[in-house]
Amino acid sequence: CAKGSCLDAHQPVVTTAALRRAADPPAQPSTAEAHTVRSTMYDFCFTPFYAALLALGGIIGFVATGSFVSLGLGVGAAAALSALTYSSYRLGYKRRTHFKPPVAAQLFIAAALAVIMYQRWAATGKVHIAAGALVSAGMAAYYVWNLTLFAPHYKRAE
Repeated sequence: CAKGSCLDAHQPVVTTAALRRAADPPAQPSTAEAHTVRSTMYDFCFTPFYAALLALGGIIGFVATGSFVSLGLGVGAAAALSALTYSSYRLGYKRRTHFKPPVAAQLFIAAALAVIMYQRWAATGKVHIAAGALVSAGMAAYYVWNLTLFAPHYKRAE
């Protein structure tokens, strides 16, 4: 063959069917698919950071004021949240199911901490306690969302 007159083995062969498929617009999703929100924000996405923040706050509260209540609540809640996060990851994500009992327990812990921190803020008026109450309330709202509106989206095995 003269140079350029034969098909080179390294060049892909383009057929007319492939050209038609490339020219066709992609199929539009149905209205049900278009309104389905696929989310990948599992409960263990934010909880490790929240637990670390609680542990740090408890340790700082103990060092600064000698408060065993701060140490116990901060580190204890962080340990409980970490264990629940691990169980949620192992029992839910690894098995490709949405395992709700750990999330419900995380919601209970976050809501209880929000109430306790709010009461302490109301008594002392300290800004850092109010910040902790707001973070805990935000995490409680996140867990409510995770329990009610969250629809996990798992990638299909290829």
